[in-house]
Amino acid sequence: MENYYKLVEKLANQAGGHYRLSTALIKRIRQLVKGLSSFRSEPVNPVNAAFEEYLSGRLQIIEKPEELTEGKKK
Repeated sequence: MENYYKLVEKLANQAGGHYRLSTALIKRIRQLVKGLSSFRSEPVNPVNAAFEEYLSGRLQIIEKPEELTEGKKK
């Protein structure tokens, strides 16, 4: 179980925080539930699929243009 927490911390750091990580994963999970393309042909748990896509680099968090400009203003 401790390894799981370390993994989540590592992913959160890569994503720019826990909130950004959870938001990105939730968006992808919703897409998978609605039936938008998965990288697999067989049915899978959408939560596991989203985590696996993020871990493998197929799902990336990209900053929106307004987030980039707001960060420079501050």
